[in-house]
Amino acid sequence: MDLKKFLRPEYILPDMKSESRSTVIAELAGPFLKNYPSFREDQVVRVLEEREKLGSTAVGEGIALPHGKLSGLNACVLSMGRSSRGIDFGGLDGKPCRLFFQLLAPEENTGRQLGILGHLARLVREKEFRRCLLEAKTREELWALLTECSNHCGLHTMPRTDSASTDR
Repeated sequence: MDLKKFLRPEYILPDMKSESRSTVIAELAGPFLKNYPSFREDQVVRVLEEREKLGSTAVGEGIALPHGKLSGLNACVLSMGRSSRGIDFGGLDGKPCRLFFQLLAPEENTGRQLGILGHLARLVREKEFRRCLLEAKTREELWALLTECSNHCGLHTMPRTDSASTDR
């Protein structure tokens, strides 16, 4: 799956400032709201928080996949954030989350939403991939990891995240 269809570099937040689940959701919604001015922050946050009330979207190993369906949206939009200190997202494993993938989807597009969430879950299940995401130094390195690896889950396909790989 090509994540470039849903994710833009400016939707990647490598140094999140949030300290709670609700502020994570709002912070990750920020880049979306800049590009979709017809939506209001309270509207977007409400949709995502309503989904969280059904059960935490923390999937373990420090990963959360908050998601929701937004009336009036015509395409799926993905944002990604990283917290250096970790945030309690209510996961069953009790671990604070450091990596967040927030997906907004059209109300009527459940199949696409589930496909993207499934793809993300497969990617972050790989310990080495999570390590690379946590160690990436810049937004550009995170973008490269997410977009170059988005068609593959195997570790042999992961780009290097050191400065040599960004000098291409």
